[in-house]
Amino acid sequence: MNEFKDTSGNIWRIRVNVALVRKVKLSTGIDLTGIILDVDTHQQLAQNGDLFLDVLLIVLSERFAERQMTAEEFLTHMDGDAIQRAWACLEEAVIDFFPQARRETARKALAARRANDQQLLDTVDQAVQQGLDRLRAPLEPPPSVSAGSSSGPAPPS
Repeated sequence: MNEFKDTSGNIWRIRVNVALVRKVKLSTGIDLTGIILDVDTHQQLAQNGDLFLDVLLIVLSERFAERQMTAEEFLTHMDGDAIQRAWACLEEAVIDFFPQARRETARKALAARRANDQQLLDTVDQAVQQGLDRLRAPLEPPPSVSAGSSSGPAPPS
């Protein structure tokens, strides 16, 4: 089963079904299956944290009622790491929603996207580190003029 933990250690299970896909689409305009198979949908959710949280709140809305918890209370138990765990859990739940014949293709697409995302993060980390190294390096003294060399016309004698 697909599950993630919030910052308080509460376990949240996600199961995607047709009713949920329809509910998310009607409420947000987002097709849940698109987070795996559609680059634009994936980017839209990845770049808009509020929209992703809206989707997540809809996905978990029945669980809130079971736990007698509000969406606002749930959000107080979420931080960046918990959101990342929820994102991965939702991706896996969407893959499990696909018909068996499409799951392997979806898993390959997800693995390729995750590898690409990691490569991009590694590149950004490397660029940031190089910038920090340059800031930390002592300033090099200006080139010195060696004795006897001319740096312009000699003064009149």
